[in-house]
Formats: sequence, C-alpha cells, structure tokens
Amino acid sequence: MLFDLRWYSAFHNVTAIVGAGVLGLPSAMSYLGWPAGIVVLVLSWVISLYTLWQLVKMHEMDGRRFNRYHELGQYAFGTLFGILPA
Repeated sequence: MLFDLRWYSAFHNVTAIVGAGVLGLPSAMSYLGWPAGIVVLVLSWVISLYTLWQLVKMHEMDGRRFNRYHELGQYAFGTLFGILPA
C-alpha cells in the first residue's frame, strides 16, 4: 500500500495531543505548581490513552471498517450530525 493508514493515524494522534499539550504545559505548571501540575499531567495522559483505546476499538464495528473520522462519526451520529464535527 502506498500510504500506510496506521502510520498516518499514529502521526495524527501524536501531533494533535502533543501540539496543544506542549504549548500549554509551562503555563499550567506555573499556575498549579509541581504537585498538582504532575497530578493533572498524569490525569490528562490517562484520559488521552483511554480515548485512543476507544478509537482503536471503534476502528472495526459490526463487520465494517472505518478508515476516516467522518465515516465513524456518520455511523455513530447519523449522516447530518456525523459530518458536522468532522
């Protein structure tokens, strides 16, 4: 295959999570301090890991494969509401 979808998906998830997190981390740590900042950092990591796990589980549902986010959104929320957020 010319363009491997697994690498594309992994790259997209990493850039989406790391981009905003890296930019907001110094401000959050200075506001919260070290103890609370580390707790919030670990909590956000757990939430990100859980949402990634959900995306992996929903990649194939009911014998149908979803390679794009809008396909999964349309399956979950219908044609109109599934395409709006995408």
